[in-house]
Amino acid sequence: GVLVHIPPDCFHSTVNVGAEPMRILAVYAPPGPEAELRRMDGVVIEPPKNP
Repeated sequence: GVLVHIPPDCFHSTVNVGAEPMRILAVYAPPGPEAELRRMDGVVIEPPKNP
């Protein structure tokens, strides 16, 4: 896996260059920008799994 820190107000994009589906764990602090992901077509947000 890879960890990337993206500073606030820094434009970026994510492209899957592999053959397998991409999985991302995104942490927003402070929260808020994740609301945009909920509006995007094709984005699946999975609830946390209980142990």
